[in-house]
This record gives sequence, C-alpha cells and structure tokens, in this order.
Amino acid sequence: MLRTAITKPLLPVAFFLGGVTFDSVTLTRIDRLRDNLIMLLYLSLLGALIVLTTRADLGRATPDATDVPENVKSLVNVKSLIARAQPHYPHAIQFLLGGLFSAYTIFYSQSASLTTTAVFFALLIALLVGNEFLRDRLTNANVRLLVSLYALVVFSFFTFFLPVLIGAMNTVVFLIGAGLSAAVTIKVVRLIYQQQEPVSSRQNVVWTSLPAIVLIVVLVGFYFLKWIPPVPLSLKFAGMYHKVAKVDDEFQLEFEKAAWYQF
Repeated sequence: MLRTAITKPLLPVAFFLGGVTFDSVTLTRIDRLRDNLIMLLYLSLLGALIVLTTRADLGRATPDATDVPENVKSLVNVKSLIARAQPHYPHAIQFLLGGLFSAYTIFYSQSASLTTTAVFFALLIALLVGNEFLRDRLTNANVRLLVSLYALVVFSFFTFFLPVLIGAMNTVVFLIGAGLSAAVTIKVVRLIYQQQEPVSSRQNVVWTSLPAIVLIVVLVGFYFLKWIPPVPLSLKFAGMYHKVAKVDDEFQLEFEKAAWYQF
C-alpha cells in the first residue's frame, strides 16, 4: 500500500520525462527520415490507443475462450491481452503525447524568430507541461479531449512533414496538410464507433469530431496570421560571417572569433 501511494503520483512525471528525454536524445534534424519515422510511429500508436481506450467501455465484452473454436482462439487471446493492458493505456497515451509535444517544441523553437509565432509556440509549451496532469482525463469519458489532442499533434506533424516530403512550402501545401489532419482524425473517430448502429454511429462521429475540426480551423487561422513558424526553414545557428564556401557536402564559414568575455 505504501509503495503504491509513493509510486502512483510519480508515474505521470516519469512517463512525461521519459518522452521528453527520449526525444532529446533521438531527434536531430527536421528533414531526417529516421526522426520523421519515429514521430509517424508515435502518431500511429497514439491513434490505436485512443481507439482502444474509447471502445473499452462501449459494450465490447471480451469473449470467453472456453467455448470458442480452435481456429479463432488465438484471436480471442489477443483480445484478452489487449483487455488486460487497458489500465496502462493512459500512461502509454501520456508518454506518446509527451514525446510528440516535446519533439514539436524542439523543432518549432528552432525558428529564426518567435516574435510573431509566440502564440503557437506558447500553446505547445503549455501542452507539453500540461500533459503531466492529463493522465486522469485521458480516458474514454473524455473522448473529445483525446480526439482534439490527436488532431493537434497530427496537424503539427503534417505542417512540417509535407513541405519536407514535397520539397515546397506554400499555402496550398499547408492546406493539404490541414485537410489530411482532419481526414486522419475523422478516420480514428469512425474506428471508435464503427460497430454501433449506423444512425447512432454517424451522430457520435459528428459530435466527437466537431471540436477537433474547429481546432484545425483555428490553427489554419493562425497560419494566415503568421503565428505558426516555418519549421522546415528554421535555423539552429545564426551569426555574421565574412565568407561562405562549400566543401564537399559541407559549408565552411569564416568569422572573427570574439573575445573570451563576449557571448
């Protein structure tokens, strides 16, 4: 009992710091395939966990394996394993959200200027910190919150992934990313309610998706207000140099070394 009382409050912090630390070690460049694949894996796992978490209490009882034919017992065992892991879903969701928000904070903070993009960056910082306290809300009872957070992380990913993939960054590419974000979010919601009656399913899909779609529309407004930094063009280092020369696949820069007391 004492061990549980001590470890339970520390678990959210541990999962939060785990996601942040993992990203700090593994993330390097915004255009590196490995980094984008890691975030894509996070998004896929997060979407699957949201579906499993939300469907857990929608009347999907796990079949009893005793009276089940041999050819489907393996499937039942998989479902039983998924059901037993259900108490850990919020922790896993929190880890994935922490990892994604920390990754986005790292990439978006590398923008050359935060004067006009401070609103969106502050939103990421708030979500990164607030994620530590969201564990008790990351359940099926808060499906709209889960879906809205998922829409945000998918939107933030497509905002920089599509320009890197296509090799162009403009309004059309951004709007395509927003459309894909909405489509992926709606698909996840449909998976949640796909086993319900058609009429009830459509109503739940609409009402569950609505806050997320509104959020995406607001973020599109942020783009036209120039509140979203151009991540693919962000700079990690800046300075004043006298000469720039390309040598092989690298650039050599000449500059005057500052005195030891100058930063």
